Amino acid sequence: MKPLQLALILCLCPIVSMQAQQTFTLKPNPVFGVVMDPTRIEGSATVKNLASTRDSFSWKRTVIRLDNDSICYTQVSDTYNHWFYLASEKPFWLDPGQEGPMNVTLWDFEELGCCAIVHLKLKKLDAPIDSIESYYYLRTCQPLAVTEIKKASVKVFPNPAVNFFSLENAESVARVTICDATGKMLRRITVNSANQYEIGELSPGFYYLILENSAGSILQVMDWVKA
Repeated sequence: MKPLQLALILCLCPIVSMQAQQTFTLKPNPVFGVVMDPTRIEGSATVKNLASTRDSFSWKRTVIRLDNDSICYTQVSDTYNHWFYLASEKPFWLDPGQEGPMNVTLWDFEELGCCAIVHLKLKKLDAPIDSIESYYYLRTCQPLAVTEIKKASVKVFPNPAVNFFSLENAESVARVTICDATGKMLRRITVNSANQYEIGELSPGFYYLILENSAGSILQVMDWVKA
C-alpha cells in the first residue's frame, strides 16, 4: 500500500501546483499616481495573461477614500475601454500572452484638491480563487509617504478578529481609519500604547484599515475581517 500511496501523491502534486499557480499578473502593485495635468492624476499598471488560452477576467473598483467626493471622480480604463466613472465592475478578456493597461484616473475638474485610494480586485471568471488585489494611491491635495508605503510591512492580528485587533511593526503609525467594504469611513482611531483596539460593536464582515503617520500621510492600506 505504501508504494501505491506514494505514487498517488507524486501524481497529484503537479496538479495541485498547477491549480495554485497564478495565470495572470498586474504590475506594478501597488500603483502610485502621476500628475498628468492640473485636473488629472493617472495610476498606470499592466495586466498580462500568462496562460496559453484566451481567458475572461473581471475587475471591481472600490473607492476606499476620496476627499472632496462631490467634485472628484475616479475612472477605470482596462485593455479595451475607458469606462464612465459610475462603472464599478466590468468583465474583460485577454488572448494568450496578451497584456494591456489597467489604469485608474482621478479627475479634479475644479482643481480644488482631491485625494483617493482605490482598491482594484481582478479575478479570473472561471477560477475566482485566481485573483489579484491592488491599491492605487492617487492624490492632488495631500502628499503620500510613497517611500514609506513601499517599505511598509505592518500586519494586523488576529485576522479574522472578534473583539479587538492589534498591529505589528507599527512604530510609524499614528492613526488608523476603519472603512467598511464599500469604502465608507466608520472610525478614526489614535494609536495607543497598549496597541489594542476594540471593535466588538462592528458587524461581522470585510473591512479596510488605512494607516497614517503623525504628519497625516498614508503609510499603508490593508484588508481585514471581523468575525
